[in-house]
Amino acid sequence: MSNSAVTAAVTRLRDVDKTRKCRAVRLISNQNRETVENEHRTPLDFPVLWPNFMHSQVRHFDQHHEPLNQDMVDATIYLCRFGMLIRKSLRRADLRNAAKDSPVKDLLPLFFDMYRPHFILGTCASVRSSFGQPGMDRFTDQVELVLLDEASQLPRFAFTAICHTFPKSRPVLIEDVNQLPPFEDPDIPARSSRYAVGNVLRDASAFGQCPMLPLLRVHRCPKAITELLSEIFYESELTSASPTKDYESVLRAVNLPHAHPVVVMHHKHSHRRKDTSLVNEQEVKDAIKYAEGIRSVRRDCSIAILGFYKGSVDYAARRAPRDVSVLTVDASQGQEFDFVLLLTSRVSGSTAFLDSRHRINVGISRTRQACLIFAQARYFRNSANWNRVFSSIPPSQFVNF
Repeated sequence: MSNSAVTAAVTRLRDVDKTRKCRAVRLISNQNRETVENEHRTPLDFPVLWPNFMHSQVRHFDQHHEPLNQDMVDATIYLCRFGMLIRKSLRRADLRNAAKDSPVKDLLPLFFDMYRPHFILGTCASVRSSFGQPGMDRFTDQVELVLLDEASQLPRFAFTAICHTFPKSRPVLIEDVNQLPPFEDPDIPARSSRYAVGNVLRDASAFGQCPMLPLLRVHRCPKAITELLSEIFYESELTSASPTKDYESVLRAVNLPHAHPVVVMHHKHSHRRKDTSLVNEQEVKDAIKYAEGIRSVRRDCSIAILGFYKGSVDYAARRAPRDVSVLTVDASQGQEFDFVLLLTSRVSGSTAFLDSRHRINVGISRTRQACLIFAQARYFRNSANWNRVFSSIPPSQFVNF
């Protein structure tokens, strides 16, 4: 589970749990929280949650005559240590005196003892790291269920480590086998990579050894895009639960055809090699122009420029407005945006990388409203998957530059 997926999960949890009866925490270190983008920070982040929770507990304890206990003393010590509480401000003399000592428990296990979370969120790495801290091993057997989102990208070594961390839990793999598989380092020998990385979700699905619950209703994409992807990649099994989207007025406002949420921006721009990648400068400039046009029409929408090649993505990232997300298609998995501008960049040579069914599926399905595909359409005539995509789009949706 990526930070973007964790953020989305926190948002959805808070939408569902209006009364805040579910005690949840997102495990992330203070250092990592400082480095992630602001949009990936949440109110349930451990560095934010623990001081607020412990401060309220200590203040309540300080106002009553309950017997002194070590957990409350430790909480007071940590609050004072991090400058969130002044010891002299405490009313209870026994608490003031006890808070002069060192804490008995480390901070994270102390928080778990006091907060008793029902629901723990985090990336695989952050959860494993947190439960590997001193004093946290006594909580591992209490975890009964582990939900692994974005499981199509879950490598075997990470899955094994999670199962080992929570030996009594039942793992649940959540994802789509038609999304991108785990990353494989090209420097690792193929046999070693197949063993260490593998494809846990694909194997679990193909071998038929696990119970499966198909989730075939799509809530994000416009109905027309769901139908397009369903026919090409899902044997027409998907159904759309998405309401009618307001993409028509936006496409019309930027002088684009609006009979379908996908528009193919057919161009004749050339690409060039950039180190080990490719960059198509004019394609990027066109995408930025349309991103700015969409922003002028819809101030409150999310916009992303997604590229198949890192060279074009880096070029776009240096020039795009700050309120436009710029990512590789691979990095965008697990995220969604109102409008997606998809850069294919390459206009000659092999189409093998571009024609990946998983990558095409991820790129187009990130959108909630409309997707603009920048491509030299004739170049993709011999590409099996792209040819099927373009053949499914009404001819009126092709714009020639």
